[in-house]
Amino acid sequence: MPAAPHAAAPTRSPASSTAAAPAPPSRPPPARVSRPLDELANLRLTNRASPAHYFQRGPVTGTYDGTIALEARIASQGVLVRFTATLPGGTISGRGVAVAVIDGSPTPGLRGTVDVTGGTGRFAGIRGRGLKVAGRAKPDASWARVRLSGTVSS
Repeated sequence: MPAAPHAAAPTRSPASSTAAAPAPPSRPPPARVSRPLDELANLRLTNRASPAHYFQRGPVTGTYDGTIALEARIASQGVLVRFTATLPGGTISGRGVAVAVIDGSPTPGLRGTVDVTGGTGRFAGIRGRGLKVAGRAKPDASWARVRLSGTVSS
C-alpha cells in the first residue's frame, strides 16, 4: 500500500513569530562616588541599661552637622557600638569597635574603627569600611568626644 502524502507544515509570517525580541543593551550600574567624611561628636550619657550597656547622644559637626545617637556594649573586644547620625536630608548608620588607650589622663583615649552600613534619604546607599575613630571618654561613659574620619561612597 502506498504511503499517505505528508501535509505541509504551516508557515508563520515574521510578524506572528513567538520568538522574543532581543533584549535592549543593559546599562552598567551607576559608578559609586567616594568622598571624605570627617565628623566630631560630643556625646553625653542618656541611659545605662547595665554597667556594660549604655546609650549616648549629642551633636555632630564636620562634613555634615546634626545629632548622633549610639548604643554601646562593653565586651572582651572593646566597646562595641551601633550608631545613627540624623542629618539634614537623612540618616547615616553604622557599627564599630573602639578600645581604651590608658595614657595617664583622667579621660582615657579611644581608638578604633567603624563601618558605615547604610543610610536614608539623601544618604541612601552610603557605605564605608574601616573609618578611623579617635577621641576621649570618661570611664563612667558620662561624656565622650570622638572624631570619625575616612572615606565613604554612595
